[in-house]
Amino acid sequence: IDERGRAGFIRKVYLTFTLMLLFTVAFVAMCLVMPEINEFQLENIWLLIVVFIVAITVEIMIICCTSVSRSSPTNLILLGVFVICEAYIVGFICAFYSTELVLLSLALTTVAFIGMTIYAYTTDNDLTIWGGVLFGMLLFLLALIIISFFVRVKWLLIVILILGILLGLFLVAYDTQ
Repeated sequence: IDERGRAGFIRKVYLTFTLMLLFTVAFVAMCLVMPEINEFQLENIWLLIVVFIVAITVEIMIICCTSVSRSSPTNLILLGVFVICEAYIVGFICAFYSTELVLLSLALTTVAFIGMTIYAYTTDNDLTIWGGVLFGMLLFLLALIIISFFVRVKWLLIVILILGILLGLFLVAYDTQ
């Protein structure tokens, strides 16, 4: 791909991510200001299970079926369904955390995403050599998450939050290249 095509691809990827994040943020915001949504989610756990199954099914279709993932508008419809499912799941998860922690997550993700977008547009660095390090960081983050199930301290949740955001953003940049 020439430089112009690559730049166009990166713009398209980041526009898609931005729209996905905005939808998820909007749904989580509704969950924060309208407790009846979380009450509905908690009273209808079966719906969460259905949403999980749909999300996993759509993800498998997008990853494994190239004929589906590369044909428009089918790929966009599947992506939309996936985003709706993930927003529902994130909204459900946020019900178990303080509004303060959710807002901190939103602010950090927004700032980091803007920074990573600027970096992805302007860098000439090859990030693909960092795959092993990113995988190691992913395993470390997973270990911290497992520890947090048993050790419930706020600072550990904040560390997990920051590492998760940074790792997610670096994985996006890594995959973009």
